[in-house]
Amino acid sequence: MNSQNNGLFGQAAGASQPYEMRRGFHRRLIETLDRGLDWLDRSRSRRQLARLDDRLLRDIGVARTDADREAAKPFWRA
Repeated sequence: MNSQNNGLFGQAAGASQPYEMRRGFHRRLIETLDRGLDWLDRSRSRRQLARLDDRLLRDIGVARTDADREAAKPFWRA
């Protein structure tokens, strides 16, 4: 009989590299999706800010020039 300790599915102990690679891939995928959702949210917020009239901007304490500058930024720039 083989004296090597096999894991639950017949993998030798220490053969977790494929699992670690998948875990790393999934982590990067989640980070990328999270960044994309942040970009969507930022883009949506800037479009909404651009549509506010001067009265609403004054109500929230934002100058028109500041609102226009923020709305003009690309979605990837914080």
